[in-house]
Amino acid sequence: MKYFAILTILIFGFYLLGFVKRPEKFQWMDRNYTTVIKGFAILTVVWAHCGARLGVGGIQFIAGIGVALFLICSGYGLEISYEKNGLKGFWKKRLLGVCLPFWVVEFIGLLASGTFSVKTYLLDFCF
Repeated sequence: MKYFAILTILIFGFYLLGFVKRPEKFQWMDRNYTTVIKGFAILTVVWAHCGARLGVGGIQFIAGIGVALFLICSGYGLEISYEKNGLKGFWKKRLLGVCLPFWVVEFIGLLASGTFSVKTYLLDFCF
């Protein structure tokens, strides 16, 4: 429990530190605003999983709330992007920004863990 309290203070402190020296103001549901909300949602998921791993009971539901919050903000951002740009460049951005990094990290992870096989990598490659 002591380690979880220290982790909580560190996460909260570093999150608040991100707001220091911010010259721009947030407008309701603009890109910066939703990015902050998504960052908070990711931190709640990490926090809840770490708490569960450290034996803190009854904390897992917070991870579900964080996931839901992240998906809502991401969906909102995709809708705004679609209204602004249509589908122009959508798949190219997803391929370069999501798929390619996933494939590289998956390859390195399989090599590092010693569980690499072509079949496993191809299955992971296809998600």
